[in-house]
Amino acid sequence: MQRRRKSRSRRRERGFTLVEVLIGMAIMSIIGLAVWTAVAVGLKTAGRSHDGALENARLLLLDDRLRESVGRVRVPWWIANAAVEATSTTWSIPWLNGDADAKLILSWHDGTLWIDDGQYVSHHPGLTSVTVQPGLEGRDPALGITLTAVRADRTTVRIVARYGSAPVPLLEGK
Repeated sequence: MQRRRKSRSRRRERGFTLVEVLIGMAIMSIIGLAVWTAVAVGLKTAGRSHDGALENARLLLLDDRLRESVGRVRVPWWIANAAVEATSTTWSIPWLNGDADAKLILSWHDGTLWIDDGQYVSHHPGLTSVTVQPGLEGRDPALGITLTAVRADRTTVRIVARYGSAPVPLLEGK
């Protein structure tokens, strides 16, 4: 009887059965498929996150540039309303840097908003429509502008930018 045990154990030591190999391959295939799916979902999520961050960075650049430019508009206190000259896609704001002849020009065409302050022209793409209204939240007199833009992903962005102010001279007492 002892010999039979040895012969069985020797046969068992020679390798795996076909069923064991097939089960192992099936398990490895399932694990590989799960890992592949997780990597694909992770890459897709990372791509969407990157695109969203890029769009938000572009929006922040637009906001900074618009506020900086509009902040340089200095309307004298005796002017009740600085008229914003407007066409359907171009807006001209006088009193840039306190000069009545200097103008800040905003224009929108081909999905891009252009901001021209006479020294530097910046462009901000990815917008499907842009409107500019004089005034701050309906206040009178108009102390700034409200820009409303619709982005390519159909979200509406509203930026309210206030005009700068002319320095007030300090009067020394006598």
